Amino acid sequence: MHRHLIFGAATAAFLLTGASVPASAMDKYDPKILAAAKKEGEIVVYHSVNRKVLKKLCKAYEKKFGIKTNCTRKSSGGIVKMITADTMAGISKCDIVSVGDAGMFLIWKAKKSIQPYKSVNAGKMRADLVDPEGWHHPARLTYYGISYSTKKVKPGEAPKDWEDVLDPKWKGKIGVVNPRTAGPARLWLSGMLKKYGWGYFQKLSKQKPLMIKSSSTAAKLLVRGEVSVIVPGSDHGVSKRKKKKQPVELVYPKSGLMGKDSRVAICAGAPNLNAAKLWIDFETSHEGQSIVTSVGAYPPTREDVKVGFSKFRPGAKVYKKENSTWISPEHLRDEGPKERKKFERIMKAGMGS
Repeated sequence: MHRHLIFGAATAAFLLTGASVPASAMDKYDPKILAAAKKEGEIVVYHSVNRKVLKKLCKAYEKKFGIKTNCTRKSSGGIVKMITADTMAGISKCDIVSVGDAGMFLIWKAKKSIQPYKSVNAGKMRADLVDPEGWHHPARLTYYGISYSTKKVKPGEAPKDWEDVLDPKWKGKIGVVNPRTAGPARLWLSGMLKKYGWGYFQKLSKQKPLMIKSSSTAAKLLVRGEVSVIVPGSDHGVSKRKKKKQPVELVYPKSGLMGKDSRVAICAGAPNLNAAKLWIDFETSHEGQSIVTSVGAYPPTREDVKVGFSKFRPGAKVYKKENSTWISPEHLRDEGPKERKKFERIMKAGMGS
């Protein structure tokens, strides 16, 4: 039996006129799910994506389907706390949840805090990121290198690779995003350990780095010239700031970027289950991923969507998986907490010496 799919109204108009059809107009949605979602009439979303991106996604979803959105944006840690609070209270509020720590979805799966759904877009997304059972779905990609202030550092003097920040000339001039408080830094910590071991952090601690709570705070300090170099530096964040002509630049390390995907899933007991299924199909659609990359500068999870802010990037090749270091969700779940505790001990010991 074939499952019937519908396309947007724009598709029919283009087909009737004979004009070329935009890729986003060919996005597919299950008519039964769409009809049931419209009857539900609303959706509750807990999301950690950039605030402007989430606002755009929510507005586009409302306009496209006529379904009211109630979207809450917090950091990954904030979203985890919300899910935990709902679970402890024995209530089901959220329909959709998305955070940047892929390991959390394995924990939520084991606790039955999320539920599976096989999206119509599963075959369109990067194959190595797709969960075959549909428990979670790749929502956006993020990559990290070494960012620096062009007020403080000339291009020829900037670090070229991860180990270059250990050069004594950077002592007292480095900002480190703290893995204890920031999701992106957790990936970076595990990635550096995979590449260089704990010796890297013992040497880094001797550089007397400024420990910074979040990536957004680190970026502000860099723009103001209060630090010269930041690790890890956000590829999408620097791209947006370069467009604004702010004095920042990103080094794409010779040995490769750190890469990760942030995921999205349907909450267990979702009050608006069909609207949630429709959201998954929308966020992973050509239209949804185009919003993610054009507004947030995140590289898309679909290879048929062009990377946004391309003028401020070196090209799509740097985002190939073979050119970056990835850490498995299982590692982040099982080893991450222990790594963060040891990291804190090493940094305190080195900075106090």
